[in-house]
Amino acid sequence: MFNLFKWLLFLAVSGLILFLAIMPRVHPTSAISQLASEQEVIERSEAFIEQAGYSVGNLTPFIVFRESKSLISHQIHHLGKREVYRLIQEGMLHFVPSMYWEVQWTDLNRPGGRGNAFGGIMAPGGELAFKTTHSPDGAVQAFQMEDRSPDEELAREISLSFIFQFEMESSPIQRSDPLSTSSRLPEVRDTDLGKKTTRESLDSLLYGTVWKSKLISVDSLHISENDSLFKSTFYLSPEAPVFGHSIQTTATINSLGNLVSLDSEALLAIEEEKEVESISVFLRIFFLMLILILVIILFIRRVFHRLVDLKTATLYAGIAIFLLIVHLIYICIQMNIFDSIQADFQYLLMLGVIIIFVAFVLSLFVFLFAGLGESMTREFQTDKLTTLSLLRLGYFRKKILGHSIITGVLSVFFLLGVTSVVYVLFPSIYLNSVPENVFFSHSYLSSFWQLISKSIFWTFFIGACIYASFISWLGKLTNSTSFILFAGGLAFALTSSHGIQTEGMVTDLIFWILPGMAVTWVFLKYDLLAFLISLFFFKVIWCLADVMFVAGSPDILLAGSAFSLISVFLITGLWLAKYGYEHKHISEITPAYIHQIARQQKVQRELEIAREVHQTFLPDDLPSPEGLSVHAVCQAAFDVGGDYYDAIQIDDHRLAFVIGDVSGKGIQAAFYMTMVKGIFQSLVKEIPDPIPLLTRMNRLFYDNAQRGSFISLCYGLLDIKKGELRLVRAGHNPAAYIPVNGSAKLLRTHGIAIGLTKDETFEQSLEESVILMSKGDTIVFYTDGVTETINYQQEMFGESRLLESLADNKNKTTEDTIYELLDRLHRFSAGRKAADDMTLLAVRLD
Repeated sequence: MFNLFKWLLFLAVSGLILFLAIMPRVHPTSAISQLASEQEVIERSEAFIEQAGYSVGNLTPFIVFRESKSLISHQIHHLGKREVYRLIQEGMLHFVPSMYWEVQWTDLNRPGGRGNAFGGIMAPGGELAFKTTHSPDGAVQAFQMEDRSPDEELAREISLSFIFQFEMESSPIQRSDPLSTSSRLPEVRDTDLGKKTTRESLDSLLYGTVWKSKLISVDSLHISENDSLFKSTFYLSPEAPVFGHSIQTTATINSLGNLVSLDSEALLAIEEEKEVESISVFLRIFFLMLILILVIILFIRRVFHRLVDLKTATLYAGIAIFLLIVHLIYICIQMNIFDSIQADFQYLLMLGVIIIFVAFVLSLFVFLFAGLGESMTREFQTDKLTTLSLLRLGYFRKKILGHSIITGVLSVFFLLGVTSVVYVLFPSIYLNSVPENVFFSHSYLSSFWQLISKSIFWTFFIGACIYASFISWLGKLTNSTSFILFAGGLAFALTSSHGIQTEGMVTDLIFWILPGMAVTWVFLKYDLLAFLISLFFFKVIWCLADVMFVAGSPDILLAGSAFSLISVFLITGLWLAKYGYEHKHISEITPAYIHQIARQQKVQRELEIAREVHQTFLPDDLPSPEGLSVHAVCQAAFDVGGDYYDAIQIDDHRLAFVIGDVSGKGIQAAFYMTMVKGIFQSLVKEIPDPIPLLTRMNRLFYDNAQRGSFISLCYGLLDIKKGELRLVRAGHNPAAYIPVNGSAKLLRTHGIAIGLTKDETFEQSLEESVILMSKGDTIVFYTDGVTETINYQQEMFGESRLLESLADNKNKTTEDTIYELLDRLHRFSAGRKAADDMTLLAVRLD
């Protein structure tokens, strides 16, 4: 164990070093050297709006740090992460809006109210009045005014549009999605009127923006007239291109001299190429649908065979319902939903029903995945569930729990190290955990709660559905570790992109295969609790890796909280490993269905022993004196009974034969059969006469058997020379007599079963029948399993079909007669399993 921890500790330390060394030097977001504070950006936004001739008044600012997904994805796809990282370090984001601050000034008294989307995602509320865009250091890049006053709408507008194009070469230009939209200008005529005056006005309007320093000179002036409105267009050229991008900027002022909008669009100068759509989303949806279908089928099958711990699955589902309801209520409280509907009881009631319904539906999936995952993992590797079961049952202070927690925490850093190395090897992908935005604190009402709940969801889904269910199922099918590792890596890649963005078709799928194999290795190597801990914290830290290395990151406290939580787990694990109690077997850990399986296996083993005993004590060879042919068959059913037959040669011309059926099944019936065999073989040569023999056997069996146990018996003594058959039946099926000349019939004589009573009642009940057999006559003894064979129409084979079959084959040998009867029984039952043993004994006088 100590050597294993040393090896894992080495992997963890190496992984942490790789993670801390690689991500701050490769991930583009980490290259932002100066990030203005939120308050500073808001102040700059307000100052610029006032400079433009407006006032924010009672407007409320909503600030978020965004990224242009299409632009940065395009940059990384064509330039690579390292080049984009270098350009950001050199100040590209000051002019190219790949990542930018956005401040929206809204009027909360207008429609929209508090702007929080359902799910805890933050959004601006009210009606939008102004929007400014800023570089990471806070400089203004763009401005937009949405809410105009009536005076401004009546005033004559003069639009001055300035387009600044910066190109490195004359190669084709591929455009990203614009930060804001601008329309094409109409046809214009050239003029030099007002260049100097307009340039001075423009300089004052653009003061404080990133563009003032890039406006070098006015090449020409165009004035157009449309419906008494005049527009002037200026083309300006910079001294040098801006980081390989062509940037188009348009500024518009109204007749009052106020800035109405300042829009910009960044264009990357690249060779034109065909757009390739990613098929990763389709593959993931297809895979998840297949997994869901497989899980449902396996769950139903295992429930049918009673191989699922429904009690434990119900417990996990109950916990899930509670957590989901708390989560949804917490979101509603943050969004002030209850305050806004407190007067409408009907709406409040409907909201409560929706919350409970959503929680219940999701808990059904928890029930499904948890039940199947527990069942499959226990069958794959039983010891994987020990620590998780201890936690579930409240046995917290165990050394084994400490070892599992330490293993899980150390595995986190190993997984981070592997993923960081792969991140370097794929230059055209990048990490973005929050779509469109960058920071968690700008995206969610409670960033810590959202990060934890999101990670718990993926941990449970990947852990219970993919690994505990699917990978455990594969582990049962094959012993190839390499195949399981690759299948686990591929399954992990197909569950989610885990924040990875790319323009490639399946690049993000390929990216996650190797880290997924590392995750699978942890699953195969350690128990399920350690695996879930490692998966949970890996998801948390990987999401934060996008923002935790940014200087001045708003999520630095969130990252600190995550690492503090990891430290708490690690310290708890170390304490338990040192001061916890040694683990001893606790019967409660084993689910009820496992005990049931053990009982079933015990019964099955008893049946196997009973079959072995049954077959061992049946005679291998029957005596075949001259002038007589004897053949017997015993076909055992699923439940072993106590059918017995035997034939003993008394002297050179007499043969005794017996057939019986002991009451009950299993080992007890087999035991009583051996007792009867011993009694019969010890007495038959001393007392060959039928009634005295059975009377003595009855006394011995009654004295040694448990009350309620009995055996039906049919005994015959045949004198071969005389052809005389003396027959006694003790509660058994009547023998069938098939004369060579004449009709087959049943020999019915009176007599009760052996073991029911000890007094003279038994002897008095017996009736001896004497039959004179001719050459070619056959007598067949059988047990009730023959006549009570049932087909699918619930019809019994019966005595009439028995006699008919025997009569049809009376000229055949005893062996052929028996097998023809068995064949007919099989055809009659149409392959239905027999409920009782079928034993046949045929004696033919030749």
